[in-house]
Amino acid sequence: MFGKSQELQEKCNLILVAGKLRVEETEDYEEAEEIKKLYAIIDQYNLHAKIRWLGVRLSKSLSGEIYRVIADTQGIFVQPALFESLI
Repeated sequence: MFGKSQELQEKCNLILVAGKLRVEETEDYEEAEEIKKLYAIIDQYNLHAKIRWLGVRLSKSLSGEIYRVIADTQGIFVQPALFESLI
């Protein structure tokens, strides 16, 4: 986990792509709870200066391009999903 790895934090910042940044931006209870969890993790591991949280939804093609740029520069890219495919 990024928050627990000092070595990883020293090497790169974390970019988190998610649809909403604030609880008050959503009427969905589950989404609001996940937003609260993310803020709690950021606070718990003091990641305020080490994370960029983007409140956007990206198209698949744009996500792929961003992923490639970040991977090429040995960064970390996280794009949460409502569900994960088993395939």
